[in-house]
Amino acid sequence: MGERDRPLPEATLARAQRRILIIGWDFDAGMRLRPDVPGSPRLGDMLRALVDERPVLEVYILIWRGSLMFGENSEA
Repeated sequence: MGERDRPLPEATLARAQRRILIIGWDFDAGMRLRPDVPGSPRLGDMLRALVDERPVLEVYILIWRGSLMFGENSEA
């Protein structure tokens, strides 16, 4: 799939009917969905608008910030 064939993030989020799951190392609600386009929506604003429009929509965000620590006797 080429760069031009990928769906735009806001189009993908807008199609969600029941659930949005975001998993990542960090989360910035102020991040612009299309930084190359001035005035593109911010992720947090878009998620809030979608939840306001669709009360049944569930949004889950899992942020993984720490590293996994292994004990002295554990196998890696």
